Amino acid sequence: MAVAVFLLGGLGLLLLGMELLTQGLRQAAGERLRVWLQRSTRTRWRGALSGFLITALVQSSSAVTVATLGLTNAAMVNLRQAAWVVFGSNLGTTMTAWIVALIGLSWKVEALALPLIGLGVLLHVLRSGKTSGFIGTALAGFGLLFFGLEMLKDAFDGAGQWLPVEYLTLQSPLHLLAGVLLGMVLTTLLQSSSAALAVVLTAASQGFIGPLMGAALVIGANLGTTSTALLATLGATSEAKRLALVHVMFNVLTAVVALVLLWPLWWVTTWLTAAASSAVLATQLALFHTLFNVLGLLLMWPLADPMLRWVAGRYRTQQEDAAALRFLDDTVLGVAELGLAALNQELKQVLAEQMQQLAAQADSDRQAAARAALEQRLLKIASAAGHLPSVCATGEQQRGLLHGLHALEELRELSELQAHLHVSSREPLPAELQSALHSLLAALHRGAIAADELAALRLGVSEARQAVRERLLHQLQGTDQQVSAEAVARSLALCARWERVADQLARCARLLWLKAADTDQPPTTV
Repeated sequence: MAVAVFLLGGLGLLLLGMELLTQGLRQAAGERLRVWLQRSTRTRWRGALSGFLITALVQSSSAVTVATLGLTNAAMVNLRQAAWVVFGSNLGTTMTAWIVALIGLSWKVEALALPLIGLGVLLHVLRSGKTSGFIGTALAGFGLLFFGLEMLKDAFDGAGQWLPVEYLTLQSPLHLLAGVLLGMVLTTLLQSSSAALAVVLTAASQGFIGPLMGAALVIGANLGTTSTALLATLGATSEAKRLALVHVMFNVLTAVVALVLLWPLWWVTTWLTAAASSAVLATQLALFHTLFNVLGLLLMWPLADPMLRWVAGRYRTQQEDAAALRFLDDTVLGVAELGLAALNQELKQVLAEQMQQLAAQADSDRQAAARAALEQRLLKIASAAGHLPSVCATGEQQRGLLHGLHALEELRELSELQAHLHVSSREPLPAELQSALHSLLAALHRGAIAADELAALRLGVSEARQAVRERLLHQLQGTDQQVSAEAVARSLALCARWERVADQLARCARLLWLKAADTDQPPTTV
């Protein structure tokens, strides 16, 4: 009974210490953690190094992974950047094993834990809400962590009478797989691979598990850390779900490689620790944990890009498919003529879909999703167009790019106008203006259009709006007061928005369909 009490108490102190440590360090870092993740993920190695350093600092790969999922969810980092942060984070979590093995299980705990708890609580009380107060919380967490380890050691000291030690030292393949599963379950239950590793290393230091069984438990604990990321993706975006899938695939691959190479890796571990006469099993397991995570990170160098390309096709939504580029890709962007033609085709396609939405005038969730997809397309087109200036060498190519960029800006403004129209789409559109707009849309749907025809149609919209304005004001001034001033104001505002839409449509048409020879500079009005 006493052993069980010590075991539960030690585990509770261990988890509380880990929670306070992680919480204190995260709060001390504050917004700088997110900013650092955003700024330091531009290359593979910078992303991996950031994941490693932040995890080593906050002592929780789960916290870093969840934070990265949040940034991915908010589209602040892309899938490739976030993936390398996760890869580095897995390596960073090995620092916990080293702290436990070299400090928690080797030093006299009272000499270390009590000063840390005392100083940490004092800082937390006196500097509450400030960075030093959060650091105090982390220090107190460190102290409780070491006290928890000491209680676990005491619990395992008295557990030899009732634990079947002989079953924890077997080395058959089936037993090793059971060890991996046990490590996964332990991490999932504790929701912390660091806490699970601390339990495994403590049991190993007391002689309750053999070397290879301990290695299997460590592999399982490393694999079980994906459970937190999977839970965090409930209700998340498709991109965040893809990142969680990358995390699972990376950890599974690392675990499989570690199991296949278990005996060679363990031989390297014992060879590296042979010179240290004081080396114990806990230290060897910490080194083994580091070795197979380094191996997993190195494997990702050639495998990450194919993996990410495959994952990009998973969890796709209808909106993402609608937001995909049709013509622009890395191949055509390398040749000026092909890139400009593809840019023009992308913009024409967006304009055609915008006209379809305008003609529908439907106030529905489907239309809102279609508008959001078009906005994403415009962002992707702008990003792709940013690569074209370096390949556009001639004056004609540069003028073509200038026209394309102006058309892109006009399409963006048209998209914003559509969003405003969505709010007032339930207002009835006067028949005169509706007829003029339909004539313009029908002409643009045919594709190429002559400049004089476009100007006439645009003028027709203006004249229709003016006629509606005069009619509504006449009704408002009439003695019978057929309409209220508020209704007239709403109708006039709606007509003004639709005339602006017609103006943007005409500008886009001139930029996309009229020949560049018609004008050297993109027009500002039609």
